[in-house]
Amino acid sequence: MLSFSIEAAFNSKIVDYIVVSTDDDKIARIASDYTGVKVIHRPNHLSQDLTPTLPVLLHVLEQFPDEKKPEIIITLQPTSPLRTSGHIDDAIKLLTPEYDSCVSVCMVEHSPYKMFSVQEGMLVKLFPDANYGVPRQLLPPVYRENGAIYVTWTGTIIQKNSIWGDRTIPYIMDQDVSIDIDTISDIKLAEIFLNER
Repeated sequence: MLSFSIEAAFNSKIVDYIVVSTDDDKIARIASDYTGVKVIHRPNHLSQDLTPTLPVLLHVLEQFPDEKKPEIIITLQPTSPLRTSGHIDDAIKLLTPEYDSCVSVCMVEHSPYKMFSVQEGMLVKLFPDANYGVPRQLLPPVYRENGAIYVTWTGTIIQKNSIWGDRTIPYIMDQDVSIDIDTISDIKLAEIFLNER
């Protein structure tokens, strides 16, 4: 999966520097096989299962002197193997100074306007004012973060301590390229789409 992300970045017409942050020797070896990829060894405290992305990006930026820090950071998680270099370039082009970031999203599979919580053993509408009898086609479109692409001004990461910032423009992707691999089923589905390419 790492190779898909590295190759998508390499094939981008805009990305000009690729960094892989890892604490894993095998991942570091795979990344080092690509000429021009810089491997940054991640310290143990940033390598836990629940470590968020932001401190990892800040650690990467600390490795660059101020005058060599990139203007924009593109974060590509290796769990999104269907994202292409074209997607990356299109997302980068959406980031302008009026936004802090561009984040890839896709339409949700199931509308939250038809969802419930369970309280005291009973279904309770997630949105109390929603009309749950309305066909889903008539409900407002809703999007979810798909984990494929985050394009952020370096200043947003450092000064606002955020990957998103305050103003985020969406890069809308199709659901069939928005698979974020968390389970064996996700891997099998991604393989089907990759084999169709």
